[in-house]
Amino acid sequence: MFMNCNSIFKYLSFIIFISILNVTNAKTPPLIDTSHIIKKCKGLVPDSNILRLDEHFFDSFILVNDTLAYLNPNGTLHLFEIVFKDSTIVKKLSISKYHGSTFHRHLFYHNHKVYSLGGAGLFNSFGKLIEFDFAKGEWFLKKVVNLPIQINGVISSWLYEDNLFVLFNLLSEENNYSFGSIDMKTSNYKEEFQFNDDSPLALTAPRALLGYSQSRYSIFQSYIRDNKCEIKVFDNETGKLTQNTFFKDRKSINGISYAYIIDSMMYYRNNNIVLDSLNISKAKNYLTSNFPDLYLSRYNSSINPKRILYLTIGLIIILMMSFFTFLSVKKSSSSNLINGSLLLENKLINIKGSKISRDELDAILEITHLNQDSSKTLRSRLINEINDNGKVSIERERNPRDKRFFDYKIN
Repeated sequence: MFMNCNSIFKYLSFIIFISILNVTNAKTPPLIDTSHIIKKCKGLVPDSNILRLDEHFFDSFILVNDTLAYLNPNGTLHLFEIVFKDSTIVKKLSISKYHGSTFHRHLFYHNHKVYSLGGAGLFNSFGKLIEFDFAKGEWFLKKVVNLPIQINGVISSWLYEDNLFVLFNLLSEENNYSFGSIDMKTSNYKEEFQFNDDSPLALTAPRALLGYSQSRYSIFQSYIRDNKCEIKVFDNETGKLTQNTFFKDRKSINGISYAYIIDSMMYYRNNNIVLDSLNISKAKNYLTSNFPDLYLSRYNSSINPKRILYLTIGLIIILMMSFFTFLSVKKSSSSNLINGSLLLENKLINIKGSKISRDELDAILEITHLNQDSSKTLRSRLINEINDNGKVSIERERNPRDKRFFDYKIN
């Protein structure tokens, strides 16, 4: 009897504490009884083995506010609504039957809608965005324009305000990636750049997020052992992943214990429902990675050497082509002039000792069709060439009757 009274006392104390907590901070996350939720979900599906909710429950969990959450078990299209009131109410929203292609997808909530981006399974990678239709209970493809061609999957993604930042893996002989953002208002993808890299794991930003949806900050926990975890803070605005002194040496988050950030304050609630908090500006942060900068560095390192190499090779090819073209033209031109000179010499040899007018010479040189300037230039060149050969010479003499004109003596 004593134990029953003691249990009742603890329960009443717990209820009073939670009531005070909810009054003082309306945004405090509810107590999440994961075992109760998992049991309810298993009872709502024919094959409960595909849910896998006992492993990393919060990887599939979206906390919208202090009364509403959604659960989409990893690798399935099942969607459950969870309402926190006097008791926890679990409702199945989806009627989807096909599962297995959305493992490790990015699940997020935006403007009262639930989305899933990317994923893998059934020996394939999925690189598209799907949206849940609450009226029909089904997932539908969300059309996004200007996506890169031949998407092979999603490596990383995070949401900030109306922008969904994405790193796509592309089908190519090399490990090629496209980084940009999807405008959730216009459904338009804006690519920032592409790059090549051989280490996709190093490019992966966290997707297991805690806290409230549509927040600047998200919490990421990686499990270690013995109920220990490593808690990191992801800044959705800057793409920075950090560790800090506040979340160091904390127990794994299980629903009773919870970590979250509101505005500039970090909170941690332990298993005894004791709430600890600290202003972000007062915590010492250890920068783990800045993913946009990481992608940009890969872009710079992959494009600069290759670009220089390609430009150098291209320049060499252009110079070589220009050089050989010049030689070919020069050789062809010289050959034509030499062959033409020999023919002209034969004509002139037949009239050696004669004196002819300019018009007669032009007729022999076959330049009567040219204008005055062109014929003058070519006439001079041909005369010099013929004279250099030495078989026949052409001398220019003034016309004795009209000093303005010249005659040409053939010797």
